[in-house]
Amino acid sequence: MKDNMIKDNELLVEEAPVAPEKEELVFRTPKKIVKKKRLLTVLFIILGLILAGALCFGAYMLFGPEKGYDDSAAFYFSSDLLNEEGGEYVVYDTIDFNVYNYADSLRVSKEPVEDFSVTVKADGKDITARSEISMGERAMAPDVRSGCAVSVSVPEKYRDKVIDVTVKSFPVEKELKGSFKLEPAWGYSVNDEKGNVCAELVIFANKDISLELSWDGEKLIPDSTDSYIRTAEDGENKCNIQLSGGMSITIPMFKTDPSKTYDSDSKAVVLDTVKHSVTEEAPETAEVSEETEEVSA
Repeated sequence: MKDNMIKDNELLVEEAPVAPEKEELVFRTPKKIVKKKRLLTVLFIILGLILAGALCFGAYMLFGPEKGYDDSAAFYFSSDLLNEEGGEYVVYDTIDFNVYNYADSLRVSKEPVEDFSVTVKADGKDITARSEISMGERAMAPDVRSGCAVSVSVPEKYRDKVIDVTVKSFPVEKELKGSFKLEPAWGYSVNDEKGNVCAELVIFANKDISLELSWDGEKLIPDSTDSYIRTAEDGENKCNIQLSGGMSITIPMFKTDPSKTYDSDSKAVVLDTVKHSVTEEAPETAEVSEETEEVSA
């Protein structure tokens, strides 16, 4: 209260307010300049990474390991049965196929096939060493249509299994494969019972085949009116029989002694077969193989 009291001869004077201290001005960088600096920094980092990558790639190409031999764009290795995916086939007695150095009449390999290997497996088990593999000339020159015939025969105990065949070319590596189910090319049976005057010889063929039939004249006498028996020459107990795939024939065989019985295990009938395998696609390397197989009945 003392401060607010004034005398009569004194004027009431308000105290002037004290001016606040003046703040020091601070210079701030414009936002656009900051953004540009950041962008340039990021750009320099990216350019540095690209340059480092280019240098590393150049060093790898200059001092890195040499590329393997590969010119697949100009290389062809094909087959009439095998392919890269692998197919499933039914064949008779042997697995016969061809390999070529071309895809068609226009696309011929510009790289040589120096050699190729054949691998045979039965239900996944490698039986290559136990199989009989016959081949023609495996080397094939570039720019010349060539082929090679291959025939694979497996042991009897593997004939009821799935046979996988793989072929691999060199020096350009390409693999062809296929799976095969083997069935007999032909077969026969002798149907007879005790007391029968005539036994029946039944022959069937799964593919075109040529057979030679011979018989024991003291035990059996074939029906001379049969068209196949008529091919027998006078005095000879044998004849030629040619069957197409899917055919089955029956030849009556009269018994000299009806009390006797004959079956497939007897020695009264003998069949010989000659199989011909001829390649058609590549005549320059075509191979003709003949094999005689004797089966007694």
